[in-house]
Amino acid sequence: MRSNDLMWVTTLNESGLLRLASHDPVGAREYLEQAVAVLQAAYGPDDRRVAVALNNLALALLGMEDTQGAKLRYLRALAILVLTDGFKHPDVA
Repeated sequence: MRSNDLMWVTTLNESGLLRLASHDPVGAREYLEQAVAVLQAAYGPDDRRVAVALNNLALALLGMEDTQGAKLRYLRALAILVLTDGFKHPDVA
């Protein structure tokens, strides 16, 4: 990933989190879905950075009361973290 792309995905993620903190989960979802897509394209679907972005997206979905959508993203993020870090890592345990 080029540095400009990295800056762009960071901006998407931070904008999504800012919207979430401002009680705008719908607006947050737009940014966070884009961040997930960019990270998956750049690093593949099983990268730790994708897991973090999926976790953030799950927070937005939970804020929208989409518990099923949030659960799917949380479980995918957990599966990636188990794959990349193992069961004993503090982020997994």
